[in-house]
Amino acid sequence: QIRPLHGRFVSLAAVIHYRNWCSSWTSTGWRQLQMTSSCVPVFVFCLLSFLAQFTSAFTMTAPPAQSLPIKLISVEESSMHGGVKVTERIFEVPLDYNKPEDGRKIHIFMRELVRKSISNPETPCLLYFQGGPGMPSPRPSNPVGAWTKTALNDFRICLLDQRGTGRSSPASLDVLETLGSPEAIAEHLSHFRADNIVRDAEAIRQFLFPKNKWTLLGQSFGGFCNLSYLSFFPKSLERVLFTCGLAPVLRGIDEVYTATYRRMKVRSARYYARYPNDVAKVRAIVQHLAENEGVRLQGGGLLTPERFQQLGMLLGSYSGMEELHWLIEDPWVKGPCAGYTTDRRLSTEFLKAVEDITGVFEKRPLYFLLHESIYCDGPMRSPSNWAAERVRQQSEFASAFDARSCVANGTPVPFTGETVHEWMIQGYKRLGGNVGEAAKLLAKKTDWPHLYDIDKLRNGACSVATAALISYDDVFVEREFSEETASLLGPPGACATWVSNEFQHSALRDEADRVFGNLLAMTSEIPWDRVIPS
Repeated sequence: QIRPLHGRFVSLAAVIHYRNWCSSWTSTGWRQLQMTSSCVPVFVFCLLSFLAQFTSAFTMTAPPAQSLPIKLISVEESSMHGGVKVTERIFEVPLDYNKPEDGRKIHIFMRELVRKSISNPETPCLLYFQGGPGMPSPRPSNPVGAWTKTALNDFRICLLDQRGTGRSSPASLDVLETLGSPEAIAEHLSHFRADNIVRDAEAIRQFLFPKNKWTLLGQSFGGFCNLSYLSFFPKSLERVLFTCGLAPVLRGIDEVYTATYRRMKVRSARYYARYPNDVAKVRAIVQHLAENEGVRLQGGGLLTPERFQQLGMLLGSYSGMEELHWLIEDPWVKGPCAGYTTDRRLSTEFLKAVEDITGVFEKRPLYFLLHESIYCDGPMRSPSNWAAERVRQQSEFASAFDARSCVANGTPVPFTGETVHEWMIQGYKRLGGNVGEAAKLLAKKTDWPHLYDIDKLRNGACSVATAALISYDDVFVEREFSEETASLLGPPGACATWVSNEFQHSALRDEADRVFGNLLAMTSEIPWDRVIPS
C-alpha cells in the first residue's frame, strides 16, 4: 500500500511560487534564477520539505482506513453480566489478498468483549486465535469465565472466527459442494490458511484500532497463526502468548508425523497401563470390525479399525484417558435378560458416540482438508502428499499401528492421534465426491506460499515480548520441535518458555486462569522466574 499524496503538494506549490517570483519561464526551460539572498533560504526550505514529504509518500506504511481492503458490513451491540459490553462485527475482505481486484469477497466475524469500566481508545487489545485448523472461536459464557474473566480486567478481548469457520464465510460441506468442480473447491480453500488469517486480523486492527498493538493468545493451531503474524506484521504486536502451539517451523512434515506416531505409541501404552482391562476390550472391538469389514454408522460412514483408532485424539486432553475408557466400557448390545445377545453387535449408543467424536472431520471439514497443509511452508516443503499415511507405512510403524496385525499377534492395539488419511474419503460419508477429489488436489499442491519468515522471526520477535507454555508430553505439537522454535525467537531466553508435564494439549481449557495469568506475567515487568521456577 502506498500512502496517498493528498495535501503533499503544498511545499511544491511554494517552490513553484518562488520560482515564478524569482525567474521567468520560457518553453525551453528554466532561465537563470535571479534570486535575492533573502529568498534563497525560503526556497531551499520549501524544496527540502517537498522532497522529504514526497519520499515519505512512497514508504511502506500502514495505509489510512479508507484505503484498506476491508469494509464494515454490520455491527450489533449487547451486554453481559458484570458490566461487559459485547460488540459483534462482520467485515468484508478479499478472498485473495494478492488479487483483490478479482472481486471475490468473504465475510469475517469478530466478537469484542470489554468491561465498560475500562473501555476507552487506549484499552489494550487482546486477539485470541483458536486451535484447528477449521474451528470457530469459542462462544463466551454469561457471565464470562475461564481465561476471559481474568483478561477482561486489563484487555479488550477480540474473538475472531478465522476465515472459513463459525460466522466467517463458513467452509462447510454444504457450502463447498456448491462451488462445483474439485478444482474450484481446491482453489477456494487454498486461501484459508494462517497467512491469510493473519492478514484478516491485521486489516481489522488497522480499521478499528490503528493506534493499538495486539496482544496475541494462540492455542494449538492458534500458535501457528501467532508465528505467521510475527513473520508478516511484527510491528503490530505488543506481546505474543502461546499455549501448546509453537509450530515446528524448522521441521518438515514427515518429521512432524514421525514424532506424532512415536508420541502416540507411548501415550497408548500409558493408557493401557492405567486401564489394563481395556486391552482385551479394544482388541474385541477391532476384531469385530475387521471380521465384518466395518460397521455402518447412522450418518452413512463406515466404522473400520482405522477409524476406531482415531479415537486416540481424545488422549491429547487432560481428561482424555477417562473419556476413552468410559466410551468402551460396555459397547455391546445386551439381551432382554442378563447377558448379551447371541449375535454380538455393537450398540447404537456406542456407535453414535464414536461417530460424534470422529465426525469432527465432517462437521469442521477444514480440519480434514487443510490439516496437513499447515506444515507446508512454501514450495520447498510441499506437497503434503498424505504425509501421515506415508509415515505410517514406514517400517518403524507399519506393523505396530496395524490394528488387524495387533489382534492376530495378541498385542495391544495402539491409537492414532491428530492425523488425516486418504482412506477417509471413502470411510466418511460426506468427505467423498467433489470434496474428496479436492482433498486429493490439495495433497498434491506443490506451490503453497510461505507461512513464516525465519529471518523476521529471528529479528522481529526481538522487539515483541513472547511467552510459551509447552506440554512435556504433547501428542499434537512435539515438545522438542517447539523448544527449537522458541530458541529461534530472538537471542537465548527471549521467548520465555514454561515446559511442564502438569498439562496435556488442553491446558488453556483445563486450567485457564493459571495458564493465562502465568503467561501474562512472563511477558510483564515482573521477573517471570518468580512466577515459574526455572
